[in-house]
Amino acid sequence: MFRKKTTGPVADEKEAPINAISPAAPVDAPRVRRAYSLDDFELLATLGTGTFGRKILDGKVDFPKHIESKAKDLIKKLLSQDRTKRLGCLRGGSEDVKKHKYFGKVDWDSVLARSETPPYLPPVGGPGDHTHFDEYPDSPVDDAVILYGEDRAAFEVFDQF
Repeated sequence: MFRKKTTGPVADEKEAPINAISPAAPVDAPRVRRAYSLDDFELLATLGTGTFGRKILDGKVDFPKHIESKAKDLIKKLLSQDRTKRLGCLRGGSEDVKKHKYFGKVDWDSVLARSETPPYLPPVGGPGDHTHFDEYPDSPVDDAVILYGEDRAAFEVFDQF
């Protein structure tokens, strides 16, 4: 979820014009523009789906009564429509998110070093196992090209990712 910056300058202004951070900002992922950043969608999807059992589709969230106040506060701050107030978009960037009281007991150095044991590891049947992903029968079918022989060999290096 958090990645070390590999390219581009780090913005230290509270709110800089997007092209002051990266000249190619409209096509860059948010994580490219900060020293340590997170994929906000990934974080929200994980917190929202895991916490509510359903997807967060818009800015209004009706929290079930069993959701703790720290989780509510984090999600509300991440969903702020005003980017000058949105957690993770201010001067502290992802550090602000990491310092939020919801993550109070998280050892981020261990997370970055991948030395923490995840609370749940789903069983995986092998490469290409997609049993833990939702199916969308109403979505159009992707006409993926299946590669064989030499064509497939050119892409085998990506199987390890």
